[in-house]
Amino acid sequence: MPVRLSIPAAAARQQVAPITVHRRIRAGILPAVVVGRRYEVEVADLDRVFAPRKVVATRKSDALAQLERAAERVAADAPPLTGAARERLRELLGGVL
Repeated sequence: MPVRLSIPAAAARQQVAPITVHRRIRAGILPAVVVGRRYEVEVADLDRVFAPRKVVATRKSDALAQLERAAERVAADAPPLTGAARERLRELLGGVL
Protein backbone atom coordinates (compact mmCIF):
# COMPACT_ATOMS: atom_id res chain seq x y z
CA MET A 1 0.00 0.00 0.00
CA PRO A 2 1.44 3.41 -0.96
CA VAL A 3 2.40 5.81 1.81
CA ARG A 4 0.22 8.91 1.86
CA LEU A 5 0.72 12.23 3.65
CA SER A 6 -1.59 15.06 4.64
CA ILE A 7 -1.00 18.45 3.05
CA PRO A 8 0.84 19.82 6.12
CA ALA A 9 3.07 16.73 6.30
CA ALA A 10 3.71 16.84 2.54
CA ALA A 11 4.62 20.52 2.76
CA ALA A 12 7.00 19.86 5.64
CA ARG A 13 8.66 17.02 3.69
CA GLN A 14 9.25 19.29 0.69
CA GLN A 15 10.05 22.40 2.76
CA VAL A 16 7.33 24.46 1.12
CA ALA A 17 4.20 26.17 2.42
CA PRO A 18 1.05 24.02 2.65
CA ILE A 19 -0.67 26.36 0.19
CA THR A 20 1.96 25.41 -2.42
CA VAL A 21 1.00 21.73 -2.13
CA HIS A 22 -2.69 22.62 -2.19
CA ARG A 23 -2.26 24.75 -5.32
CA ARG A 24 -0.51 21.90 -7.14
CA ILE A 25 -3.40 19.61 -6.21
CA ARG A 26 -6.01 22.13 -7.43
CA ALA A 27 -4.05 22.65 -10.66
CA GLY A 28 -4.10 18.91 -11.33
CA ILE A 29 -0.31 18.66 -11.14
CA LEU A 30 -0.26 16.63 -7.92
CA PRO A 31 -2.70 13.70 -7.64
CA ALA A 32 -4.52 13.49 -4.30
CA VAL A 33 -7.31 11.56 -2.63
CA VAL A 34 -9.89 12.92 -0.23
CA VAL A 35 -9.98 11.17 3.13
CA GLY A 36 -12.79 12.53 5.24
CA ARG A 37 -12.48 16.28 4.80
CA ARG A 38 -8.78 16.44 3.94
CA TYR A 39 -6.51 15.68 1.02
CA GLU A 40 -3.76 13.10 1.12
CA VAL A 41 -0.98 12.67 -1.44
CA GLU A 42 1.23 9.70 -2.15
CA VAL A 43 4.89 10.19 -1.28
CA ALA A 44 5.99 8.95 -4.72
CA ASP A 45 3.78 11.54 -6.47
CA LEU A 46 4.95 14.26 -4.10
CA ASP A 47 8.62 13.49 -4.74
CA ARG A 48 8.03 13.36 -8.51
CA VAL A 49 6.20 16.70 -8.63
CA PHE A 50 8.69 18.49 -6.40
CA ALA A 51 11.83 16.85 -7.84
CA PRO A 52 14.58 19.31 -8.76
CA ARG A 53 14.71 20.05 -12.46
CA LYS A 54 17.75 20.94 -14.47
CA VAL A 55 17.52 24.41 -15.94
CA VAL A 56 19.56 25.16 -19.03
CA ALA A 57 19.96 28.75 -20.17
CA THR A 58 19.97 29.15 -23.91
CA ARG A 59 20.86 32.85 -23.99
CA LYS A 60 21.33 35.67 -21.57
CA SER A 61 18.32 37.86 -21.12
CA ASP A 62 18.66 41.61 -20.87
CA ALA A 63 17.48 41.41 -17.25
CA LEU A 64 20.23 38.91 -16.39
CA ALA A 65 22.86 41.02 -18.11
CA GLN A 66 21.69 44.10 -16.17
CA LEU A 67 21.79 42.12 -12.93
CA GLU A 68 25.32 40.93 -13.61
CA ARG A 69 26.48 44.50 -14.35
CA ALA A 70 24.89 45.74 -11.13
CA ALA A 71 26.58 42.96 -9.16
CA GLU A 72 29.94 43.86 -10.71
CA ARG A 73 29.47 47.52 -9.69
CA VAL A 74 28.60 46.53 -6.12
CA ALA A 75 31.59 44.20 -5.93
CA ALA A 76 33.91 46.90 -7.30
CA ASP A 77 32.75 49.38 -4.63
CA ALA A 78 32.92 46.88 -1.75
CA PRO A 79 35.87 46.89 0.65
CA PRO A 80 38.36 44.01 0.34
CA LEU A 81 37.49 40.82 2.19
CA THR A 82 39.22 40.08 5.47
CA GLY A 83 40.79 36.68 5.92
CA ALA A 84 37.95 35.64 8.24
CA ALA A 85 35.30 36.83 5.79
CA ARG A 86 37.01 35.01 2.93
CA GLU A 87 37.17 31.80 5.00
CA ARG A 88 33.47 32.10 5.91
CA LEU A 89 32.55 32.56 2.25
CA ARG A 90 34.66 29.53 1.36
CA GLU A 91 32.69 27.48 3.92
CA LEU A 92 29.36 28.76 2.63
CA LEU A 93 30.26 28.06 -0.99
CA GLY A 94 31.68 24.64 -0.31
CA GLY A 95 35.31 25.52 -0.95
CA VAL A 96 34.70 27.27 -4.29
CA LEU A 97 36.23 30.62 -3.32
